[in-house]
Amino acid sequence: MAKNYTDNPSDCYSCISSTLRVNGVSGVRALFFMPGTPLGTMIRNPTNLSDYLEDSENNDDANDRYVIPPSQPGDHDRLYQLP
Repeated sequence: MAKNYTDNPSDCYSCISSTLRVNGVSGVRALFFMPGTPLGTMIRNPTNLSDYLEDSENNDDANDRYVIPPSQPGDHDRLYQLP
């Protein structure tokens, strides 16, 4: 969720702006991630985003900038946005 669309916007310490940015375009209110099959035979840790999402901008848990994963086979990460 973007900062302005949460119950307590002041709680978002890592937010850069009031909305999310995807591929350099601002104005996104919310994102939905559908993680694909993990690389290798890794066991996923539910508190580590990099175990679920491969793109570094999507798994850094440090800001409100994201990228749409490159087009890949059906078992790779997907990102859907709510404008």
